[in-house]
Amino acid sequence: REREKVVRDCNEEVHPDIGIGGGDYVERSGVKPEKAKMQLREINDIFKKIDAPRRYALGNHDMRVLSKEEVMEILEIHSSHNVTDMGDWRIVVFDTNFNKEDDSDRSRQPYAEGYVSQKELRWLEAAITTDRPTIVVSHHSPITAYNVDNVLARNIANEESVRAVSERHQNVIAVVSGHTPRPQSAVVNGVHYFISDTLVSEAGLGAFATIELQYFPLARRATVRFEHFGLRPEIYTAEAYLGRNER
Repeated sequence: REREKVVRDCNEEVHPDIGIGGGDYVERSGVKPEKAKMQLREINDIFKKIDAPRRYALGNHDMRVLSKEEVMEILEIHSSHNVTDMGDWRIVVFDTNFNKEDDSDRSRQPYAEGYVSQKELRWLEAAITTDRPTIVVSHHSPITAYNVDNVLARNIANEESVRAVSERHQNVIAVVSGHTPRPQSAVVNGVHYFISDTLVSEAGLGAFATIELQYFPLARRATVRFEHFGLRPEIYTAEAYLGRNER
């Protein structure tokens, strides 16, 4: 019901140009595979009602009892990462669910922190190599952030390597993620990081965020307004100048 309200609010009030799921569409680790598939189908059926193109980031909860291939099939996507150019902007969604032992796809693991394979890092580097102002989206955030116990914790095992990719490209205005069950923001080495609430906690029920983008080509200036709705509302902003050392 809360998820349906989010879609309804988007269609009737926000009118987004694109809708992006942040991952963790399935919650419980003890759920049987068939029930997890049913939950994913329900999420996809609700999300399909949004009046905008849809993109998905994959979460670690989604692959507790399913393979990455099974999750993608149910969500009707052909890849765990994608690039979308809209107007002046580029939106890049990348995958943070790999095994750090051998860089393979994560599959059927009760819980695991994020890890980005070397192949995915190379893909991300190529995806954000553009003159367009760019927003990067992932499930796990590349920064250490406050977890459900209000303790700072790493979200991605090789987070420094992931951050280094964005830091090499001054067209990356912000990185937006989910996973951590509370909205928060930070600036690390000049890059803005925004984290949205997760739907898997009671306090996050009905939570969603809007991202308003503006680009001023003559000044090569880009701005982002991230507004988080739900029981824990927040507003974060970012500004950057492309091609300069100003952030």
